[in-house]
Amino acid sequence: MAHGLHPLKVVGADGVLVVNPIRCLFLGRKEITDASAGCGGVAIRLRDGHLVTAWAVQKSNVSCWPGRPTGADAVAAAIRHAPG
Repeated sequence: MAHGLHPLKVVGADGVLVVNPIRCLFLGRKEITDASAGCGGVAIRLRDGHLVTAWAVQKSNVSCWPGRPTGADAVAAAIRHAPG
């Protein structure tokens, strides 16, 4: 599979696959404690304190400044509320 510059994030029953241009990570459900959307992507907080950013879904500055919800917010909510 060629990654190129095509970031990807896949939410599944057992975890989240984050494919950024620099690296690919699988995060198990039990490792994830929080997720939030921002202008740099969806930030996923892990139990060990690390922060992984999924570049595939980002909020535009126009949405960030007034705090308007976007698709990135929906992705972060899906990660936070997924069973596991």
